[in-house]
Amino acid sequence: MQEPQTLTLRDLAGRPRGTGFLVDPHSGTLLTSHAAVDSLPRVVLHAPGADTTVLVEAHDITPLPGQGLALVRADALRGSPAFLLAGGEPPAPGTALSLRLPRETLNTEATALGAVTYTATDAFHLIEPALELTGVDPDPCGHTAGAPLVDPGTHTVRAVLGTAMHGAGGGRCHAVLPRAAGQWSEELAAVLEANGRTVPGYGRDLNLAGLRTLTAAGLPKPPPPTERPGVRAEFDRFLAGAGTHLLALVGDPGTGRTTELAALAHRTDAPAIHLRGADLRLTDTGVRDALHRVLPGPSPEEAAALARQAGHPLVVLLDAPEEMPPVLARDLGVWSTRTADWLRRHGARLIVACRPEFWEHAAGRLPAGILHRPETPCGTLPPCVRVGDLTPGEAADVRARYGIPGGAVHPDAARHPLALRFLADIRAAAPQPPSGVPRRCDILDAWLALTCLRVARRITPADPRRTAARVAGRVHEAARRCLGPGQGELDRAAFEELFPWTDGLAGAVLAEGLLEPAGAGYRFAHEELGDWLQGAHLDLDTALPLLTDPQPRERRTASVPPHRIGPLVEALLLVGRRHGPDALRARLTTLAVSVAAWAHTAPEPPAPGAWWAAHLLGETLLRVPDAGPQLPVLRLLAEQLPVYPAGPVLAPFGPSFWHRLPLTAADRLELLRLLVPADPARPSRFLREAGELLAADPVAVQPLLARWFDDERPVSARSRVTVGDAATALLHTHRAAAPDALTDTLADTAHPRAGRLLTALCEDEPSDLCRAVDRWAHDPRPARHTAAAVYGPRAARHATADADRELLARAALALLSRPGGFKGAALAILVHDPRTRQAYLTPALSLFAAGDPCLTPADLVPALATHPEPVLAALRDRLDEPGTGPADVLRTLAAERDPVVARHAAELAAEYATRHPEAAAAAAGPGMRRTPGVASPRRAG
Repeated sequence: MQEPQTLTLRDLAGRPRGTGFLVDPHSGTLLTSHAAVDSLPRVVLHAPGADTTVLVEAHDITPLPGQGLALVRADALRGSPAFLLAGGEPPAPGTALSLRLPRETLNTEATALGAVTYTATDAFHLIEPALELTGVDPDPCGHTAGAPLVDPGTHTVRAVLGTAMHGAGGGRCHAVLPRAAGQWSEELAAVLEANGRTVPGYGRDLNLAGLRTLTAAGLPKPPPPTERPGVRAEFDRFLAGAGTHLLALVGDPGTGRTTELAALAHRTDAPAIHLRGADLRLTDTGVRDALHRVLPGPSPEEAAALARQAGHPLVVLLDAPEEMPPVLARDLGVWSTRTADWLRRHGARLIVACRPEFWEHAAGRLPAGILHRPETPCGTLPPCVRVGDLTPGEAADVRARYGIPGGAVHPDAARHPLALRFLADIRAAAPQPPSGVPRRCDILDAWLALTCLRVARRITPADPRRTAARVAGRVHEAARRCLGPGQGELDRAAFEELFPWTDGLAGAVLAEGLLEPAGAGYRFAHEELGDWLQGAHLDLDTALPLLTDPQPRERRTASVPPHRIGPLVEALLLVGRRHGPDALRARLTTLAVSVAAWAHTAPEPPAPGAWWAAHLLGETLLRVPDAGPQLPVLRLLAEQLPVYPAGPVLAPFGPSFWHRLPLTAADRLELLRLLVPADPARPSRFLREAGELLAADPVAVQPLLARWFDDERPVSARSRVTVGDAATALLHTHRAAAPDALTDTLADTAHPRAGRLLTALCEDEPSDLCRAVDRWAHDPRPARHTAAAVYGPRAARHATADADRELLARAALALLSRPGGFKGAALAILVHDPRTRQAYLTPALSLFAAGDPCLTPADLVPALATHPEPVLAALRDRLDEPGTGPADVLRTLAAERDPVVARHAAELAAEYATRHPEAAAAAAGPGMRRTPGVASPRRAG
């Protein structure tokens, strides 16, 4: 480390006026004696041996005559090494000090402490306390004003040499104590605070900067981080808040947990201490024991107190707690309680970065009230900050930074932080960019081959490829041995057997970042790579029954911690890659049957076998590139959820699970249909997702939702609304997205719900139906002609715009020209339109009298306003017919609201009541009684 230097201060004529020394490297501020700048408008700074000088203007000079000091700011000195100003008590008489001058160092000694009078050019100033010195020749005192007096043991500045100072003891040299003077000057106090914050001090002068330097030595160097605003905001909330002392950063391997911890440690002003789970020991009673081992110098309590005095908490970063000794993990409750007590007592913060499986079990052993609760929900996990794949925007930024084209990577790796990092490394090492679209497993395979080649080049540059194959074999053997008892580590003896130090192999694999020391052994440096390698050597036929069978012959699952699920998932995925989706489906079906059996027994809390079956099934299904071939497994699982919606075994299969599955819209909607009754939330999250799919691609999704019409299951136990009703409501709610496609879909769906929805659309969206009827009437398919005949008259009852009526008239004329009995429907449409009514009313009345089912009373009633006599005659005749005809007429008449039509309707009803007294009650409907000026049929009778 470069030593700080003192500088000479000169006037504009080049005469030396004194000495200064840097105390704030961020602002470039020097401390010197007031005498060195007294009455000078500008000063020149000169460093010994330097060819350049710095001219300082008056506005960068801050005289402090009352303290006998001055501050000089020079931008050119920013970032240079600075002196640390000592704290604590003033030097006692007899304390040896070194006077640091630009070209020499003189020894002196403190003799007394007292008040002095400083004589400036304009006034006298009393300074107390000040230090009297001996052993310094008085001659240089006038030229070395402002030189620092340094403690030879700690190399910190204890005082600043002054001049023109006179004390009661008669000494000829005196010095000012900066820390004592700082209480009388805000400017000086700010510089002193910056000095303690930015210039490291150690030992008895330990300060925040020194503590940060000590703790930074153990921090991992992060790759270029990706800005994740959500994670950063939660970190900031946690460190700035009060009351909670532990935050969990939870994510799968390769998602950037360690990167986020390292980025925080390098970003925050608070001192951060990095620990790994492998740093914990069996005898630890809390995190304090591990901190005591890794902190060089201060105790954990001293470090926490120093950070707190500076306005920051001491931040402890515990990465991969899964690596802790198994016995300690089983007794985690005691360790957690004592850790929480220590954190609370000393105001420290602990951030734990771990896998979801570890956190799911560990969080329940923590004391109440210690956990930070993020603003974003954590799903089924205890409170934590989730970190996963990058968002599309973040991933695009990372790919751009790495130079990876958007289409050069498979979707399963396009947003995965570690996969993108590895792919960038591979592309940088290749003479030509790799072809194809690699998946995540391909990237891991290629990166392993590249790293083994790099290891080989370190030890045998002449024939690296043969050596690389040997290295790869040893790496796979190391992965196989990691599957033994323990937490996935390779013990020291096995490491040295596979990678001997003597031939340089051990040093090479460590230097290339393939493995790394962890506690008493070694681990794969990238957890995801380790899981992937170990999965290739796992015996699924042995492991799965032991872990998941509801009635195993031998129960040994307690020895396998949940966070060791990674190799098993990788092994299952390997089955799909090597033997195809059918082979994987057989494995997953076994797991799904096991989940169903465990759900039926409903253990609370879930038994280990239930946990393993559910999590292996869920995590594997989420990782397959296409879950479509596994649809039978998913159906089997989805059918269980409505039966056991609140069961603990099925908790991992909540709405977020189904949302993340790699499925086509058709397959996803079929599963959502099965799942709707399983969600107790209202509105249903499954229905909400179906609505989102509908909004995103209405043309494709509308026919898929129409398949739900046959589902008569209630959406919940307390509701009469069925799944089919919910689908109808969704289609109606999103009708504006693609109205033409919706009407065509409903016309092609032979279901009463489709008909009811089309009828509702005739009233709610008449323009859409008018366009549809016109399309259907001109369509060559006979089924469409029928749809036009059914819904054309219904749309005509609500069409008021000229453009809509024009479309209906054109459709009616097309229907008239077609065979198939569409004449009644066509005439009904034309009678509704005042512009065509005159021409087509007579044939319409004839067809109505003949009993054509497509011509109803509702189709003729609008003509009462323009042609009352013939219409009344036709309706009067229908009223006198037997059967349901009279009731249809009366019901239609009662519904009319047009005053003119209503008057004619009331008259007709009154006549009917007169002719048929037995039906007077039916004739006296609400519409009749409200018509002004017309006697009630009941009274008329």
